[in-house]
Amino acid sequence: MKENKLFIGLLGVVFIVLVGCVFFSFNDKREVKKKDAVLIKEEYEALNGNEGYISVSLDDDNPYVYRSYEDIIKMIEEKSGIILFASAKSNSSRSVISLISEIAHELKFGNVAYLDIMEDRDEYTLDKINKPIESKEGTKDYKKLLEALDKELVSYVLEGSDGKKVNVGEKRIYMPTLVAVYNGEIQSVYSVSLNEDEEIDKDSLKKLKDVYVAMFKSVTEDICDDAC
Repeated sequence: MKENKLFIGLLGVVFIVLVGCVFFSFNDKREVKKKDAVLIKEEYEALNGNEGYISVSLDDDNPYVYRSYEDIIKMIEEKSGIILFASAKSNSSRSVISLISEIAHELKFGNVAYLDIMEDRDEYTLDKINKPIESKEGTKDYKKLLEALDKELVSYVLEGSDGKKVNVGEKRIYMPTLVAVYNGEIQSVYSVSLNEDEEIDKDSLKKLKDVYVAMFKSVTEDICDDAC
């Protein structure tokens, strides 16, 4: 009888420990999400008032969570959710950062995976005869990401001295680019502009909202949560 009581007691202790671990793990993930949201808010708002940048405002409880290249590629291959490639230094990104946050809240969506790729991409310039010359090589992680999204991406294009478009011969992730993934299958990829420095006007943002809402809804059956 004593042995049974001891055994039941040990099971109770194990159960309490397991529940505690799950509780603290859940809270820890929520704290990370909250911390990321505030950091991304500060990152964007820090450039308000600086020459060349439009002013933006983000809530403290925005849905953005920093994700690594490894996380993003795994998400593309295996999971579901929304991914945003953007940068606080891109006015096109600054134009949509609040809009995407608002849509996520309206649809009661979970996290939006966020990755700034600006410094990791390769860069090309054109010589005197408009021939593409690589001026900076992209990182290995960025190249892996290009491979994962290759079929969905647009070509890397520059404008020559004669005004004609020159294709450099590879794909490029322009910013902002939004990606919708469901169960490891890409539903859609949308890049707003080839000119990342330009502000997106209000009329274009209204049309863009419809595009973004459709992308979010394409993955809402398996909403991206703290595991994404």
